[in-house]
Amino acid sequence: MRYEILDPQGRPREAGEGALAVEPDALVLTPRDGRPLVVRHVDIDAFEAADYRLRVTLYTGDVLRAERLGAAFGQIVATLSASRDAAVRRDLLLESEPPSDAFPAAVHVSTWPAPDPRPARVLVYRDQVAVVGDAFDPVLVPFAELATLRVDEAAYAIELTDDEGTRVAIRKAGARSGELAAALRDAVAGLDRRVAGILDGLGTGLDPLELRGLVRLCRDGRALKETEAEALRAGTWARLEQAVLSDPGLRTSYETLRALGRPGQAWIGIQETAAAETDAEEGGGGVAAAGAGAEAEEPPPVPGTGAGDAPGDAQAPGSDGGGEAEREAPAFRCWYFVQVGNVIAHEVVSEGDHATYLYRAGPDPDRGVRALNRALRLLSFRREPIYAPEEEMGAGRLARYRAAMRKLDCLRHARGSFLGRALHTSAEAWRKAIEAARAKA
Repeated sequence: MRYEILDPQGRPREAGEGALAVEPDALVLTPRDGRPLVVRHVDIDAFEAADYRLRVTLYTGDVLRAERLGAAFGQIVATLSASRDAAVRRDLLLESEPPSDAFPAAVHVSTWPAPDPRPARVLVYRDQVAVVGDAFDPVLVPFAELATLRVDEAAYAIELTDDEGTRVAIRKAGARSGELAAALRDAVAGLDRRVAGILDGLGTGLDPLELRGLVRLCRDGRALKETEAEALRAGTWARLEQAVLSDPGLRTSYETLRALGRPGQAWIGIQETAAAETDAEEGGGGVAAAGAGAEAEEPPPVPGTGAGDAPGDAQAPGSDGGGEAEREAPAFRCWYFVQVGNVIAHEVVSEGDHATYLYRAGPDPDRGVRALNRALRLLSFRREPIYAPEEEMGAGRLARYRAAMRKLDCLRHARGSFLGRALHTSAEAWRKAIEAARAKA
């Protein structure tokens, strides 16, 4: 086998003869007169195979070209495709359960520079759809962010659009086109029915048509903004606040943030957990039940606030004096975001005593909240990958998030905008941490 390694500008780095092998976790090039090059499957941005030649593009931009692979060419390509698929699903999609089905198709995404569709596999999950292929990074459309689903049965075409306006056009699913459309519709409808049951149980007081509108806005943990809720019916937001923030201590901290913040700049998220995964181990994927996925190591509080001191006599806003073990995990998880100046304050309110996590709001707070919300849902609200020091991300149980942090915009945004947290130790320390974050932002 002959090989050549090119730098990102296409200049030769190395060339020679050797052997190429696809191992379970990596593609391994062993030069005849040199050290092996080990490339993790998740570190392959794309690969192309044609005319018995293989071109592999690494995430660094470097390119490995191989030819004269002989009779093993077909097996190498098939094994590499399957191995990279598995790595991408594990480390980029953070998959916790297998898809309900997979469909071969040709796909085009509006953010791609080229207009031509690419061969792909469409994976349908309980709560999202993913598009994976050999020549591109995976494309994920959570149903929480699904704005439209259009099916043209005559043209055998399906188009999905998310809240950011990204369009995913699916073609050439062949005889399974109708089956794919039905799988997508059934998954969304099933999710909506479960969300409707949660919202109805919260006592929103909406009629069936209004409740249907609220389901779309709250689907699977989508962050619902106050103005969106009030557009359905005046008083809807107040009912949601009452249902989600029934605990007096949590209500006090929320109202303190609202008093400091801007009118209308608040969001609430509600996500089913009863039917979801209950993997409580750090490093697992998917949605953990409320109270699961506790951080193995707590992040530092906002510097200089004294927020890590022992609780004083005054009880902090958001603390009810009871431990997390005293609470029964609900069938759904609830959280809120509140903009306070240049800071987005976030807290999960369905899991007992926690802390208020603080992020920079950035130039577009609404878009920032959507990115934070997507990152937290993707991480199952495991915040350690967001705040862990860089040196800890390369090894141990956090290593599985390394590729996702490098590839996914929402995770990079969350990590880059994280300011610290305000502990519920005392009212004074909590408030001091909030003010320190505002000054830092």
